[in-house]
Amino acid sequence: MKITNSLHGKRNIIILLIAAFLAVGIYLIYSILFFRIGFPLDDAWIHQTFARNLIQFGQWAYSPGQPTSGSTSPFWTLLLSISYLLNVGPYIWTFLSNTLLLFTLGLVGEKLARKTSTSYSPAFPIIGIFLIFEWHFTWAAASGMETVLFTLIGIISFWLGLSDLEWCWLLVGCLVGLAIWVRPEGITFLGVLTWFLIFSSPARRKILINLAFLLGGVLIFAVPYVILNRSLSGMIFPNTFLAKQTEYAILLQQNIFLRLWNLFKLPFSGVGIILLPGFIYQIIQFVKHKEWRSLGIVIWFLGFILIYVLRLPVTYQNGRYLIPTMAIPIVFGGVGTFGLLERIRPSRFGFVLEKVWRWSIYGILAVFFLAGARTYAFDVAIIETEMVDTSKWIAENTPTGLLIAAHDIGALGFFGNRPILDLAGLVTPEVIPFIRNESLLDIYIHKKGADYLMTFPDWYPELVHGKVPVYSSNGKYSPEAGGTNMQVFKINTP
Repeated sequence: MKITNSLHGKRNIIILLIAAFLAVGIYLIYSILFFRIGFPLDDAWIHQTFARNLIQFGQWAYSPGQPTSGSTSPFWTLLLSISYLLNVGPYIWTFLSNTLLLFTLGLVGEKLARKTSTSYSPAFPIIGIFLIFEWHFTWAAASGMETVLFTLIGIISFWLGLSDLEWCWLLVGCLVGLAIWVRPEGITFLGVLTWFLIFSSPARRKILINLAFLLGGVLIFAVPYVILNRSLSGMIFPNTFLAKQTEYAILLQQNIFLRLWNLFKLPFSGVGIILLPGFIYQIIQFVKHKEWRSLGIVIWFLGFILIYVLRLPVTYQNGRYLIPTMAIPIVFGGVGTFGLLERIRPSRFGFVLEKVWRWSIYGILAVFFLAGARTYAFDVAIIETEMVDTSKWIAENTPTGLLIAAHDIGALGFFGNRPILDLAGLVTPEVIPFIRNESLLDIYIHKKGADYLMTFPDWYPELVHGKVPVYSSNGKYSPEAGGTNMQVFKINTP
């Protein structure tokens, strides 16, 4: 039996590894055939710029000589910096790293599914495949962002926390601390793991000892994180943590029930929708069998989304901030769905219903995966034709050393090679108090002596009023998506 399990385990590792490279490879090939290779988010270039400058200048800075805590994910920046040590450019190491992370997510997600349900034990790693080919995760793996890494750390933490190993709590605490370096929201994992401890043993002394190890592990990583941010910006968290909340604070004026609906539907905008009955069924099974620790993961899922409902209710860019939560409906929804299929199979029409439902899952997974490939390619085309091409124009057609005011600074920082005045507040935090006030922004950019303004004109209609563009990208993809073209305006300082 052990030999068989070992063979199954090695085979499944190979299957999931091939699946991850196949999934990401399809998205990259589709992007190249559609337009060209690139990243679907301008923010990916922010990480690349920090990583490059760290190696080239030995500084945690977006512009050389100006240290800042503008990277939301310092650990991801450190990981990407290996690319510049190896001198392989921004793509090879980034895509390779995220593909391996996607493979590991599928592997550990499969282990978590088997850990939380003894009835789920197929020879084939079905749930691992679901995670890899769920289009949001494939998109994230090819995005150049830290999303898959953050999700993986959470899933590993949950899996280890359920393992009942005496030595694991210090390690799990370190993982939570590392998660904070990946995204500040990583601190939420601590709540789940504390929940695990509460229900892990009736012995209070044992709980307190393990809790001490857990918190100690968190502090090992959290203390240097706080020291880094305070040394760079005087704040505990990166500039981006406050800047994003301030920029989109207007969304908090929406009806809370509308916000709840908009955000809670995101994790089911894919194969998750057909796994929803299984997800609900599995939650009921957790309660029925008093699996309170596993139920804690569901509570984290709900709580994480609720935090965004209350603080940052954004749904743009394919709901990228909530992609980490999507692993939970897939893992538990998959387990619950196969549990339901086993129950209905003996019924009169159960065999037919079971086949229809099962193949519907596979079909929906494939349809969304392929639709996601086009979405990814289109997103890349927008960033390349608007942000990247405009930044290259600035590098080739403006004098070195001129100050550029811009809202999207990723590609501009990487390709523009000019000092930047960041209107989004990520690396210029002093604009955060008036980030939505165009009149004050106009006064600010004149006061700072900005020479050019790079922006989509519909984002800042008052700011660009009366200014004549000296460049327009003329890309076709942004207008096709209902947007405008990126433009560069010459600023005539009084």
